Amino acid sequence: MEKTEYRFVTEILKDGVRLHQAPVPLHAFESAVEWAQFHGVRRGKLPSFLGGSPSTCIEPHWDREAGAPYVEGFRVRVEEDGGDALSPPIPITYFSERAQLLAESLFEEGKLAKGERFTYRVCALAGAEGAPQGVALTAAMTGSDRTSSEPFACEDLPQELQLAERDLDTFLERAERVEPEGGPASDALPVFMPRHLLLEAEALKEKAGDVETGAVIIGHLRRDSRRPEVFAEVTALLPAPYTEATSTRVTFTADSWQATEAVLQLRGAGEVMLGFLHTHPARFWCSKCESSRWATCPMAQPFFSTEDRAFHKDVFPRAFSIAVVSGDTFDAEQGWKVFHALYGWHEGIMTERGYHVLLDP
Repeated sequence: MEKTEYRFVTEILKDGVRLHQAPVPLHAFESAVEWAQFHGVRRGKLPSFLGGSPSTCIEPHWDREAGAPYVEGFRVRVEEDGGDALSPPIPITYFSERAQLLAESLFEEGKLAKGERFTYRVCALAGAEGAPQGVALTAAMTGSDRTSSEPFACEDLPQELQLAERDLDTFLERAERVEPEGGPASDALPVFMPRHLLLEAEALKEKAGDVETGAVIIGHLRRDSRRPEVFAEVTALLPAPYTEATSTRVTFTADSWQATEAVLQLRGAGEVMLGFLHTHPARFWCSKCESSRWATCPMAQPFFSTEDRAFHKDVFPRAFSIAVVSGDTFDAEQGWKVFHALYGWHEGIMTERGYHVLLDP
């Protein structure tokens, strides 16, 4: 069956009137493609590799009310070494960050006022015919081809995943589930974090005082072929040396990563870097504010900043990569206390997710 190649276009609207339209470049789908690839690995439909240049096709999920060419999301089909996997539908919110960037350019041009509401929609156009006049559409979204106008990118070599066979039920039986409000569907990658490591995170935070601090999260990826499913087991937090810290930021340096690689080799347990942890010392941030505002202060709630997302995407782009924020929140009865929030890739988007706390043996 012949595949239809689609070009995706984002439109910005004000009061239902289109102000701007721009093609969605190939690289904007990279996170979705990797997530779809990993989803296929988890379900046993693709070989245990991530990255590289698998054959992919972006299939529009048409809007049920407006119909074609408008979409309410898309799906990614991945074909690799005889395997074939179709991802679950990825919602249109995947394009929200890109729509915000387009809107900011309209603010600068005076076409939108600061604080003025706008909406966005995405359409998928088959081939070159029917393309909005004046829009230079991207190349077909298959393989790893790029248009000459896209930024230079290094070749992404495939990474083989070391997936030791383990029974997922034995982990679930000795774990407690922690679920954030409004968390994603339960089909996100299961992550198991030992309770004593959360206590270590609190100790790191307390020792750092009024500045942020960080650590590298290491562990193993496991497979339960019976289900089938892949899950992550965190085994240690490595306090990152050679970092540069302020009250609102911690920066990992090249020496930080070299030291982490050296520790992994010394441990010799086959662990991999799963992600990073950093702290939010909100009780110090809020110390100059009225105490009546502490319980509702957004800085004293779980959040993952724009800078955090950019760092995570650059350093931990793998679909299994996670990030933990250990921060302060205020409770009227208990006072200041520490929370632990876990973030990870879900549907190609970095979002807060649930996780499992392994009870101490």
